[in-house]
Amino acid sequence: MKVCFVIPTFNFFKTHRADLVKELALHYEMHIITDLSLASKHEISKFLEQNIKIHHLQARNGSMSFMSYFQYFISLKKKIKSLNLDYIFYTTLEISFFGALLKYFIDIKKSFFLITGLGSTFYNNKFKYQIFRFIQKIIFKLCLLRNNYLFIFQNNDDLNLFNNLGFANKKNSITIPGNGINTNQFSFFLRDYSQQPIFLFASKLLLSKGVEEYLEAARQLIKNNVNAKFLIAGKYDLRESDPISARSYEALQNDTQVTYLGELSYEQMSEALNNSSIFVLPSYGEGLPKALLEAAATGLPLIATDVPGCRDCIENGKNGILIKPRDIEGLKNAMESLIFLDADTMLEYSKRSALIIHSKYSLNVITEKYICLID
Repeated sequence: MKVCFVIPTFNFFKTHRADLVKELALHYEMHIITDLSLASKHEISKFLEQNIKIHHLQARNGSMSFMSYFQYFISLKKKIKSLNLDYIFYTTLEISFFGALLKYFIDIKKSFFLITGLGSTFYNNKFKYQIFRFIQKIIFKLCLLRNNYLFIFQNNDDLNLFNNLGFANKKNSITIPGNGINTNQFSFFLRDYSQQPIFLFASKLLLSKGVEEYLEAARQLIKNNVNAKFLIAGKYDLRESDPISARSYEALQNDTQVTYLGELSYEQMSEALNNSSIFVLPSYGEGLPKALLEAAATGLPLIATDVPGCRDCIENGKNGILIKPRDIEGLKNAMESLIFLDADTMLEYSKRSALIIHSKYSLNVITEKYICLID
C-alpha cells in the first residue's frame, strides 16, 4: 500500500508530521512530496533508513499570479503520476486545493484534504482573496461528483465553518485533532510551583500569534514588580504574511526584561518547556497549535485565546485560562492570577494538562485514527 503526504516544506514536515509518518511507515510504504531545498543529505538519509521516501518539489513562491499556481499544479501532477500512489494526504488548505483539482487528472483509491488551519488570508476581504475563495469553493464542491475523498479538520470550529460556507459537507468531513504528540519526547515534567514562575511564549514572531500582546502584558507586570520571569522563543521571518516589525524585533533582541531565546530546535524546545512553568499563546486563531499541545504534554498550565484550535487544548479553570484575543488587559490578568495561584492548585493544572494530551492527542491515539482511514 503506497501512502503519500504532500507537504509545502521539509521543515514543516519535520516539525509537524514526521512522528506520525514514522509510525505509519511501520504499516505502509510511505512517500513524502515536499520542498527539499533547505534539507541536508543527512536529514533525508535518516528518513530513508526508516522506510520513508522523500521526493523534492519546489514550493510555490507565494505569488497570487495564475502562472505560479499553474506551474506548481503541473509539477505536482507529474510527481504524483510517477509514483503510482494509492492514498494521498494533501496538507494545508492551499495544497488541498491543488489536490481537489488533481482528482480529475490522476486515478488513486482516495484523496484526503488536511485543512490544518484557515489562515489570515481566508478571512481577508480584499477583492483578489474573495475571487480566490470563490474559485476554491467551486473546485471543492465539484469533488461531490466523486466519493473517493475526505476533508480532515483539526478542530470542529473549522469543520463547521467550512460546511456552513459550502466548501464541504458533513458527509465528507471529519475531525482528527492534530498529528499526534510524541509523549516520549515531550513527557510529563514535575515542577516546583513554590518557585518563581517562568512564562514562555513559543511561536513564530507573527502579529496573529499574539506576540505583541504577550510582550506588552509582560512589561506591564514587570512594571508592577511581580516576581516572575518572561521568555519568548520563535523564528522571525519577514517573508511571512504578518511578521512583527523590524523595529519591534530589534527591541526584543535588546530587551533586558523579557528574554528572547531565538529560534529553537525540536530538542531545544523540549528543554525550554521543562525549564518553564506556564505556557502562553494569545493567538488570533489556529488549526490546532502543536506548541500548545507539546507544552501541555510536559505538564505546563496554559494561557491561550478562546478561538478555534486554542480552545480545544484548554479546560478553562482546570488546566489553564482562556482569554479574549487582542486583549492585553485580559492576558495580563490571567498571567497575574496564575502567579498568585497556590502551588497545589498549579500542580493539579499541570497534571490535567498532561492527562488531556495522553487521552486525546498522543501519537498512538492519532496514528490509530489515520490507520482506520487507510485500511
